[in-house]
Amino acid sequence: MRTIAATGFMQFSHGDPTMTRPCACCGEPFEPRLQVPDQTFCTSPDCQRGRKREWQRAKLQSDPGYRINQHAVQQAWSQRNPDYWRRYREAQPDYSDLSQQPMTTTAGAIAWLIL
Repeated sequence: MRTIAATGFMQFSHGDPTMTRPCACCGEPFEPRLQVPDQTFCTSPDCQRGRKREWQRAKLQSDPGYRINQHAVQQAWSQRNPDYWRRYREAQPDYSDLSQQPMTTTAGAIAWLIL
């Protein structure tokens, strides 16, 4: 058994399945799968979405081709769905009403963002 300095986790040479570690998203302890010894996220759907977001953020920053492709895909979707935001505002009148109210104070701006 040895401690890996970068992560602070204990590494067992025999692959101890009872070893738990905190999830990088929610912080709850979980048992990593034996097939994925470096697993850092638990299996919770929210944490898996967080893992995907983290991967996409890193990929967008490090891979120009991926970034260009994502931009093209978003543009194509936007062209195929030109009325999306109009239909969204019609279906969500509370959202539309809030966006039309003037923000006079910083507290008001913060309160609007929290909604």
